[in-house]
Amino acid sequence: MLKKTSLLLLTIACLTACAEENASEQPKIEEPVNQEVEIVETDQTEIEDVETVDQTQVEVVEPQETLDVSEIRTIMDKFEKMRQLVIDTHRTLTFTEEEFYSPELQTAKVMENLPESIHDLISTNMLNNQLPQLLQSMYEASGEGGFLPDINMDARMEIIENTPEKVQIKTFQLVEEIVYKSNHNVYLTAIEENGQWVIDEYAGTNVDKEPLQLTREEVIIHEQMVQDSEIEFVAEETITSESDLSLSKTANAIIVRIVKDGRLLARFTETGEIAYDIPEKYK
Repeated sequence: MLKKTSLLLLTIACLTACAEENASEQPKIEEPVNQEVEIVETDQTEIEDVETVDQTQVEVVEPQETLDVSEIRTIMDKFEKMRQLVIDTHRTLTFTEEEFYSPELQTAKVMENLPESIHDLISTNMLNNQLPQLLQSMYEASGEGGFLPDINMDARMEIIENTPEKVQIKTFQLVEEIVYKSNHNVYLTAIEENGQWVIDEYAGTNVDKEPLQLTREEVIIHEQMVQDSEIEFVAEETITSESDLSLSKTANAIIVRIVKDGRLLARFTETGEIAYDIPEKYK
């Protein structure tokens, strides 16, 4: 009995020691620590700005539609068509003696009798304002006929402006005798009105203020039209000659030959005046 009791006590002691040893080997569990978490708010404006920049960088800008040279020439030819329409209208009219000698009355009568097709050629602004003034000045200058300036876009048609709203070209007007008319640089402006392109303005600058600086090609093309003949280039040099504007002038000139009759013709390049005295060596 004593042995059994001793053995039981020994067993209990061993179990107790083992339990204490296991308890000491288990890891300690740390208490959670409360930490403050900082929440950073993103500025939405900055994001929008970045998106805007990105969209701007990839935005495709469509090029403005402009007219090509042939289209511009077709439009500018409406000036010559308007000029011819005015001449034809004038020729169909009968003027009283009072009207014939009055530029104001002649202008008014022509304007009243222009056909509706005039609206296909020039703008409302030009019809109501510039055309009557231009007509009256032509009547005052030439006395009869009311001929508007004869320009030559075959020889020169320099495009000054070409936008979807307006087109402007530069050409010139040369005359055979500078008496009632004079040589000019001519600026024609066209606009789109009521769905079609029409001439909106004619403007001329005198060669004294803006020299023409004619080239040999321009002189040849111009004289082909005026003389209705083949033209041969002869020379370009400084000559001294009388002209319509001066008794004697020394300047650069272009000399050409009119093939159909063999005549020589010379024009000063700066002013377009005809030089009457051609050097003997070319005759």
